Amino acid sequence: MDNQYNNRQPEAGWRAQLELTFQQRAGKTVAVTNRHVGPLYTQRAYYPEGHHCHLYLLHPPGGVVGGDILATQIELEQRAGALLTMPGATKIYRSSGPSAELRQCFRVDPHCALEWLPPGTILFAGANAYIESEYQLSSNACLVARETFCFGRPVMSETFDSGSVSTLLSVTLDGQPLLKERMTVDGSLAVLSGYPLLSTLLIYPGSESLLQQVRALTSAYPHPVGVTMLDGLLIVRMLANTNLELDAAQHTLWAAIREPLTGLRPIPPRIWAT
Repeated sequence: MDNQYNNRQPEAGWRAQLELTFQQRAGKTVAVTNRHVGPLYTQRAYYPEGHHCHLYLLHPPGGVVGGDILATQIELEQRAGALLTMPGATKIYRSSGPSAELRQCFRVDPHCALEWLPPGTILFAGANAYIESEYQLSSNACLVARETFCFGRPVMSETFDSGSVSTLLSVTLDGQPLLKERMTVDGSLAVLSGYPLLSTLLIYPGSESLLQQVRALTSAYPHPVGVTMLDGLLIVRMLANTNLELDAAQHTLWAAIREPLTGLRPIPPRIWAT
């Protein structure tokens, strides 16, 4: 396991790493590598749809504080197919100074399908955080990935009026960049037009018909939404006031695009029903 985070020593905090490698074996996707350091690991996989596995990633502490570093590396090989999610949102708490770091890297080989559908990240007022997500795709790979940020706690009337969060989102195809963008929210939601929730849905491979289908599905969405395609990568961005309306819209999109994209019927993770 890469020890680049173990060698860094901020003032305090957890060091947690998870490394997963999936392959198809005897007609079923299994984790042939499952290594973890610290409080970051998985539940047992289950198979509601043949070879495609559903798996929950777990972070038992529930919250992330300044100085914590969580790193996840996930690889899909040999026609593997996996739907990954988490039972609850990641919470990043107020910090008196040290920054929390979340880093995740996904590699998807040819003829593999990854669905990464976590509930999101809640950033408390006063949080200091750096969040990096990297997707390394190969030709003939399939990806549906969701990244959601909630700034403050709207249900408690808490606004993100202090703190700083920086993010980096990158997608490559056969080593060539499709998307690389940075975002900084620094004690104000002006960059999000005042909305506390932002969600980005990445879909690959996109197509003109899929682009038009997604635009039609989002046309009635009551808040700002953008649907674009860059070199075959379909990007859907949504702003919202509550996680309920955002989740409903995202789940509807996923259900509509899943079969055309992966050939699988939309069987949602069981955790979505709780």
